[in-house]
Amino acid sequence: MDCKIVLLLAIAVTSCACLPEPAGPWTLEPKCACGRMYLPVCATDGKTVITYSNMCEYKCAASFYQQFLGTHIYIKKENVCDEHDTVGKKY
Repeated sequence: MDCKIVLLLAIAVTSCACLPEPAGPWTLEPKCACGRMYLPVCATDGKTVITYSNMCEYKCAASFYQQFLGTHIYIKKENVCDEHDTVGKKY
């Protein structure tokens, strides 16, 4: 009898430990069908600046930020970000 209880408890603990973690925005990535054309766009979320490969990649990231993180990213310029690009200045 004691062996059955131990076995049932072991099965219950094992099955609970294997449940997948619910997906949150930190586990998701933007999924957009963007071309490989390289026309860089420098953007900011107000904290950091980042260069996107093209306008499609930027729009995809902007949509993702808005939908899952509730924040906005803005275009600073239509070129690569450099050391002179500071946070807070908008295009």
